Amino acid sequence: MARYLFFTDVDGTLLRGDMAIPERVKIAAKRFVDAGGLLTLCTGRAPLSTAWIAKALDIGLPCILYGGAALYDFGRREIVSGRALPAGTGERCAEVLSRFPTVSLQAYGAENIFMLRITDLLRAKGV
Repeated sequence: MARYLFFTDVDGTLLRGDMAIPERVKIAAKRFVDAGGLLTLCTGRAPLSTAWIAKALDIGLPCILYGGAALYDFGRREIVSGRALPAGTGERCAEVLSRFPTVSLQAYGAENIFMLRITDLLRAKGV
């Protein structure tokens, strides 16, 4: 039998409204893995806000986090592949904040997401 790798998003896909994983989703995930499927997460979230989801779904593979900037292994509790921003990025962020007062800006660290500016659009839509 062929093995399938399934990546799932988190917000708006696994989690809706009350921010709980529906029981039917947990059951479907377990059935998929028990049948030989490989399941992992792909999200813009940081490890801190994704760990409970990976645990609830018993994810054993590394997950794509930070919108694709890192591959994180929850079993090892570490980034196994990632790319840091180049030197000078802080200055560029400050310039964007100065020149564009309506723009939201988030910075991703090894373990957390830092909200440099939150706008109404970010609050409402997450962008």
